[in-house]
Amino acid sequence: MLVLLSDNNLIIYDSKLLFNGISNGNTELYSFPSEIVASSELIEGSKTFYAKNISSLNLDEPWAEGVQGFGIGETISFSCNAEEIIICSGYISVNKSYLWHENSRPKKISVVFLSSGKSKEYELLDTPNPQSINFGYIYSGKVIIKILDAYPGTKYKDTCIHSIMVKY
Repeated sequence: MLVLLSDNNLIIYDSKLLFNGISNGNTELYSFPSEIVASSELIEGSKTFYAKNISSLNLDEPWAEGVQGFGIGETISFSCNAEEIIICSGYISVNKSYLWHENSRPKKISVVFLSSGKSKEYELLDTPNPQSINFGYIYSGKVIIKILDAYPGTKYKDTCIHSIMVKY
């Protein structure tokens, strides 16, 4: 069993998702982003690590950037109407938990608010647990997340993001 926990989010897996919900009495509404586009996607044999994978909590299905190195400069964009996003970083698996350490994870990202052109940098913790990025106001429009730095994997340079949720 795998439990991912933050101050406001609780995700429980067995061999599949068992529960995704709130913790500490948080009653905010969460959903997944739509219209997801990435600057690259990793293809390994017959498997593609699609950008759309961040719009679910499925195990063993992260988005992985598809360029040489740690994916510095690679982007994911999506539309949202939210004041906060919640990111679970890395390759998350119950049966292959070692893949989280073996693959790289985003360390520093920038969030660009396309309609205003404003951006802000955020440092992520090296954890698979949900991490909140609060915009400080409700933003409606396209958001671009750019990888600025990564925690290196012990085996692979591919930088992975498991999921992104948006809070309304």
